[in-house]
Amino acid sequence: MAKLTFEVVIIPKLEGISIENLYDSVFSNDSFSYEGDELSFRTSDINKSIIFNIDAKVDDGILFAWVDAITDVRYQHMKYYDEFKYELKKHCSKNDYEITFLNKPLSAYYSGKLYPIINEMENNLRKLLVLTFSLDHGKGWENHFLDKTKIKKLKSNQKSAKSEHIFDEMTISDLEKFIFIKLFVGLKNQTKNVSDIILLEESAVLGILQRISNGEILEEYTSVWERYFKPIIADEFKVVNVEAFILEFNKIRNKVAHNKSVSFEEYEFIKKESKQFINMLYSLCDTVIYNKFGAKIFEAASLERSQEYVESIRIASERMGEIIAAIKLPSFSWLSEYTDKISKMMAPSVAVINAMSETLRPLQDILDYNRTQVESITSVMKFPNLEFDSVTPISFDEESEE
Repeated sequence: MAKLTFEVVIIPKLEGISIENLYDSVFSNDSFSYEGDELSFRTSDINKSIIFNIDAKVDDGILFAWVDAITDVRYQHMKYYDEFKYELKKHCSKNDYEITFLNKPLSAYYSGKLYPIINEMENNLRKLLVLTFSLDHGKGWENHFLDKTKIKKLKSNQKSAKSEHIFDEMTISDLEKFIFIKLFVGLKNQTKNVSDIILLEESAVLGILQRISNGEILEEYTSVWERYFKPIIADEFKVVNVEAFILEFNKIRNKVAHNKSVSFEEYEFIKKESKQFINMLYSLCDTVIYNKFGAKIFEAASLERSQEYVESIRIASERMGEIIAAIKLPSFSWLSEYTDKISKMMAPSVAVINAMSETLRPLQDILDYNRTQVESITSVMKFPNLEFDSVTPISFDEESEE
């Protein structure tokens, strides 16, 4: 629930227009009705209205007022406040009054809800980039993507800010350009067999031309996204228009960061669209880690398990030999005289069968283990949907948010 307070100044645009007439024009129409100190606003839902208390001061034909919402508004209906502002401005303009909203309680509400989501998205985008290039290129990975001047500047900023890596010193606009700018990928020297990626920046163009003149071959003209991430993205996320999302996200993110007005539509975009995008980033990070380490981990685990299996077979075989050596078969003459001895006679044979069963049990264990490993490996490639609960800073649960 939210009760917002707006501070407004209303000034007549033309001489001869009395501020007192405001109540009969701006506050008395299809959208507003006024009685006493209460202003009622009819929302786009004909069954819902918001009641405001108006505390107004008038001097020299200028009105200053605190407009306090009395009605509790649920977060999914916060758009009604947007409608209120729009209609109030429209009717003021129509009746030759100029209105200025001095504070931004609605934007403050939206920004407070969006900041944790924006923070989560930005951190995971940077994490994906650092993780991918660190694992792919190792120490000095930045030299494969940026020219020396830019690296020096970013590292200087990183040192001053005490941040973790140079991507922390790049804005979302910088990251968007970095991810989607076209690159010359796979510059290979036929003699040295080196492979680099060079950004198409002005400072790099001459270097590229020099490398071409040295006999190096341009393999592919593509982007970081197409080279590193598009091939490994899970099927469920292929519908995400990554570039369009980042562009729109950055516009709204900058409004939040600089305390600009944020609309309900922008608020809803971040809340709804970011969930899938953040899930995609988690999935990509998980896939990058598996592609680098997953097979080796599996091989090591399988080898250890195989050694355990061989040892269990040896122990079981020794045990079965001891059991067989201890078996003494009775004379068949006992069958005609003592039928009650049959079950006792069969007991050693049952022991042999049980021993064989125990011997085969490690084989079943290793089969079950390998099946579990296969299932876990395939599950790695499909990261589960990101769930946000009460212990996380982000809530996507519309029913729980007031």
